[in-house]
Amino acid sequence: MTRDASFKKVARRHADETGQRYTEALRDLEDLGTRMHHEPVAERLLARPAACRC
Repeated sequence: MTRDASFKKVARRHADETGQRYTEALRDLEDLGTRMHHEPVAERLLARPAACRC
């Protein structure tokens, strides 16, 4: 099975589970990579433990 075929299977399964059309689910999954990319802000990470007096 090619990579494209397995991606189509995942898109079809996602569409079935969410009640979306195939094209809507495909669009959701294509944007997933950009949504998963996360770079935390260092100032926020350092400020939180200082504010928490556990």
